[in-house]
Amino acid sequence: MGVYILLYLCVNCFKNNKLHPLFKEIYEFFGLNQFVKEYNHIRPHEALGFEAPASIHNFSTRPFPEKILVFDYNSDMKVLKVT
Repeated sequence: MGVYILLYLCVNCFKNNKLHPLFKEIYEFFGLNQFVKEYNHIRPHEALGFEAPASIHNFSTRPFPEKILVFDYNSDMKVLKVT
């Protein structure tokens, strides 16, 4: 379970197709580069018609904002922090 969570975190820390420096050492230590390469570029997936995910994935052309805007809520709304 822990490896899957680590893999999820590593894969989802990409920004502009570059691995976040925080996860680079973890990625290399666990040999995840080879795993992700095989999983995304070589191994066929039944749910994708036996295609590799990389062969059908389209990257978004929408730019990622460097800073998320702060929202100003109405005074009658209660703002909660979810952790």
